[in-house]
Amino acid sequence: MIDADLLDEFCDNLWLEDGLSRNTLDSYRRDLSKFAAWLDKERGVAMLQATHADLQGYLGHMVAELEANRPPPAARSPA
Repeated sequence: MIDADLLDEFCDNLWLEDGLSRNTLDSYRRDLSKFAAWLDKERGVAMLQATHADLQGYLGHMVAELEANRPPPAARSPA
């Protein structure tokens, strides 16, 4: 099963079991799709083969990306 199929099945189950809103399901799908794409590109694995280390690597990547896009301190502080 490819990751897109897994995401569809996961979101369908969340909707059926928990009655989550469309916005919540869309957010889950978007976040998991980004994780799946990163896994494929950076680690060459599918979501079902992801390890704890893969998840930690992705979270580190996300923190680094946020920091890289953060304005410098002078731009953040009021004048």
